[in-house]
Amino acid sequence: MYAQQPWVEGNLKGLNRYHIEASAIGLEHVISKAEIKTYVESKLIQYHVKVSQKEAYPRLQVYVEEAVVKGDSISQFLVELSVYDFSATVDQVIDQFNYTDFQKGFQVNKIYENQSIGSAAPDQLKHSIEQVIVFETDRFLNQWRQDNPFKKF
Repeated sequence: MYAQQPWVEGNLKGLNRYHIEASAIGLEHVISKAEIKTYVESKLIQYHVKVSQKEAYPRLQVYVEEAVVKGDSISQFLVELSVYDFSATVDQVIDQFNYTDFQKGFQVNKIYENQSIGSAAPDQLKHSIEQVIVFETDRFLNQWRQDNPFKKF
């Protein structure tokens, strides 16, 4: 049962190009930032969502971190996929409307987020992380398609 609508619903409407950033904290020996970025880029390109190297926003950030559990032979990890973009309140837009530095009053906010926690034996860790990154990217693309239903693939 849901108490309210998902807060991300509608936030991705009209966003068709993303700058991708990746980070792997505590897992650099297992998976690199470049590998994470490649997984996400290839999935976006598969669905004709553009990837931008020049524009900083909207920024799709993939964060992977190892959760250290002492005395446990199973490795645990967190994968978070977030999207950040410019936003402004109505008052900020009205106040800035006549000025040439229109974006000065804008701020960057998180407009999408999903997280997954996983665990795996050390010899299966990389494969498990890859699966969760693909899963989180699919969840993002499902929301993106809901927000952009007329986008042709």
